[in-house]
Amino acid sequence: MRRVAEGRPLPDSIRHPELLAAVQHSVEDGVEREVTIRESVPQDRHLQALVAPLGQPARAGPPDRQEGSGREPDGLRGALILLRDLTPQIQADRMRVDLVANVSHELRTPLASLAGFLETLRGPAANDAAAQGHFLGIMEEQTARMTRLVDSLLSLSNIEMDEHRPPTGRVELNATVRRVVDALKIVAERLDSRIVAMHELEPAEIVGDEDQIARVARNLIENAIKYGKPGTAIEVRIFAPGGDGPGVGEVAVSVTDCGDGIPEEHLPRLTERFYRVDGARPRNGGANV
Repeated sequence: MRRVAEGRPLPDSIRHPELLAAVQHSVEDGVEREVTIRESVPQDRHLQALVAPLGQPARAGPPDRQEGSGREPDGLRGALILLRDLTPQIQADRMRVDLVANVSHELRTPLASLAGFLETLRGPAANDAAAQGHFLGIMEEQTARMTRLVDSLLSLSNIEMDEHRPPTGRVELNATVRRVVDALKIVAERLDSRIVAMHELEPAEIVGDEDQIARVARNLIENAIKYGKPGTAIEVRIFAPGGDGPGVGEVAVSVTDCGDGIPEEHLPRLTERFYRVDGARPRNGGANV
């Protein structure tokens, strides 16, 4: 359905039986029809097709022709097919469902832990100071986990509200990324990884929102820490894709790890919220908001 070649039969260009049947019936009876079709290659797409007949319905029996015109005055010349891409709408609906399901799951675990520890503190551990201290520490961790999730949701809401407003602030990219790297080095070392930062472009001032850029860098590096192989390095580069000469127009940040990689068929869906290539892969926390 990428293109229709002029002069070729429609079935040679469109391989959707539902749409071809709708065209045939509309040509025969002059009634508009609407069908929804789905494509799965190279990526999942949903299309709404409106078939509008052109002219009058064809009569039964041999048609009358105007001499020398080569046309059928009371028959159809064909049909017009209007296609509408429903993929963004369907993806948005699916992401809303995923959002509710994932947030519910992420909140259920710490809430269940808090409820269990509160019951224990009122009962068997009511007079055990050591146990109380241990349980209160875990409860504090679970509370912090829920706070991070709520903060992520609020940040997501703010990003969506401002998505059509171009940023006007100036950000020194090296300094922003360096702060993120410094904050995550301890986390990486704890998981037997190390972060190597390479600032190949000095200075690297861009237009943007510093908090949002820092969040993007943090998410990328955290994922590299979580899914990279233990004992390997994570490389963070800031560079100019077209060279670092005068008047650099582009600045790029790349985060490279030694993980399992991402199969090509999953690449188009990487920006979907909560999408995960393989739920069985090991993770070390995070809501993936």
